[in-house]
Amino acid sequence: MRSLKTLIISCCFLSFCYSAIAQTTEISFITASSLRTNPGDNFENSGCQVNGFGPNPTTLWGSRIRVVGKTKIYSISSGFPSLALFAKGNVNSGSDYSNSVLSIEYPFKANKTYQIQILGQGADYTTDGNTKPADYINPVLWVKLDNTPEIITNVQDKCNESLSPVEKKVDRYAKLIADNSRNTPGKSYILKFSPLEAKSALKITLDPSPADPSLRYDATFRFSTVKITELPYEEEQSRIIASYTNAPRPPRGTPGYDIEVPPTSPDRGSNPRPGGDNSNIATNFTIPPYQWNTTNGESTFIISNLNILDISNCTVLGALVNSGRSSNRERFNLPTTFKNNNLTYEVIDGDLIIKSKNSDGTPPSIDIDFSVLYKEKK
Repeated sequence: MRSLKTLIISCCFLSFCYSAIAQTTEISFITASSLRTNPGDNFENSGCQVNGFGPNPTTLWGSRIRVVGKTKIYSISSGFPSLALFAKGNVNSGSDYSNSVLSIEYPFKANKTYQIQILGQGADYTTDGNTKPADYINPVLWVKLDNTPEIITNVQDKCNESLSPVEKKVDRYAKLIADNSRNTPGKSYILKFSPLEAKSALKITLDPSPADPSLRYDATFRFSTVKITELPYEEEQSRIIASYTNAPRPPRGTPGYDIEVPPTSPDRGSNPRPGGDNSNIATNFTIPPYQWNTTNGESTFIISNLNILDISNCTVLGALVNSGRSSNRERFNLPTTFKNNNLTYEVIDGDLIIKSKNSDGTPPSIDIDFSVLYKEKK
């Protein structure tokens, strides 16, 4: 009895400690449509009465929201109440590209880590039943922390289809979600930012990039909820990986596919590359379930821009071993079987390709951490 009471007290204490360090702000768009029916609602001054939200700040449950581009508020009667952002690319010709931008005003602090969770539903207007034409692919979500909540754009009509500039960049303050899954419901994406300086807004752009004339887009992303959780500072991995896993892999240097990947800031001890022609370079990365590209029962993930000459080892990181200062993680050299997934790798044109197969023919259902030691082409 005493041990049970001790366990309960310990659980309550741990729960209290976590809540003390983790503060979550939830921005829910589920009831946004009902607010429009109230006299004198906040949407009157948004700048886009037709779409509800617009370029002027609109308060939704304590958060100031801005939107530029074609959007729509779906009501509860639609079956999935939400705020939808639209994106289009090359549907009729090579010049009809448009995107949409969502800005959420928030006081991001320096030297904290923020977990961003995006909940929603993908949708498109190109399906025949449940089959999407082969030349259509999903738009991407560019997510960034910015210095201003205003959406800077020179488009003439901020309330309808338009194309605002987007930085094709992945670094400490900008992330890319390129989901190749054609399943529309139940989307959940989790990203982390560790700012070294204060920021004032979270911006999410639904964008038809890469702007490849051989690809077509005509889709929405319906946001139900965005959660921002403040956590103690965690340093980011030393190398950030960026690739369009939603689109076919083109030859290296194809225009429109380039993503800028600046080196991680050295202010908090990023790992510089050692000198010498024979030096090994170590990099760690994580592959979430939604980033695998699955075809014919095999899932792949491509890591570009490593310029690999030779790999010393490629390992998957498992559970913690020991505890305290001497703790480390189990390491399994590829090829290996990990969590019922057969993992292998190969190098093509300096890019690393991780492959996974399982009995269900599906991507791994969990985040998997990898570590690679390699030599770079000179």
